[in-house]
Amino acid sequence: MTDDGPTWDPTVPRHWQAQMNRLYHKGPQAAARSFSCKWPASWDAVPFWNSTLQGADLAVEIPFHRWKYEDMYDPDLDSYKWGKSCSKHGTFFEGIHLFDPKPFSISIFESKGMDPCQRHILESSYEALNAAGFKKGKLMKSLIGVYIGTQVPAEFVNAPVAADLGGSGTSAAGAITSNRISFCLGMQGPSFTVDGHGSAGLQTRPWCQFNWISN
Repeated sequence: MTDDGPTWDPTVPRHWQAQMNRLYHKGPQAAARSFSCKWPASWDAVPFWNSTLQGADLAVEIPFHRWKYEDMYDPDLDSYKWGKSCSKHGTFFEGIHLFDPKPFSISIFESKGMDPCQRHILESSYEALNAAGFKKGKLMKSLIGVYIGTQVPAEFVNAPVAADLGGSGTSAAGAITSNRISFCLGMQGPSFTVDGHGSAGLQTRPWCQFNWISN
């Protein structure tokens, strides 16, 4: 490298240049202390990665506890024209319906009407923090920031709501996803949600969410 700009000295071997690119940093740095994930067939990154390498087929018929696909399924490829879907398979991670609201001081009534993505990200965020050595008592009034990339608006607002479901105007608001984490865990650092809708084309699942919690 030279002081005039990013120009490589031609005498530097190519494999040295590649290694220097990996080691060169400029400005603030961040370290990942822990992470949490929930993927189809696994709640751990290693088994999921291994299944991906082996080419495992994780697509299954839509589970009955997710939704009754028979009401919307039509094998005709043009069925979307009359409000149907020609697909009855997908990839699903288990346990989305087993959310426990008590650790987050959320009432059972309200949790029933919450967007499943908000329930999922609450669990994953606390799981990652707990793995990094933070417990709820230690998080209270701490200056920890929460930064979330998600899809806004959430698709849950289009789902039919039963009369016995709780929730409020913010139950399906994607913009307050990060704020829920900060509020429920008592963290007082920066908290904002970034609309990642435009990045959906680069992802296998457009509703994939990313967590970044820092102190």
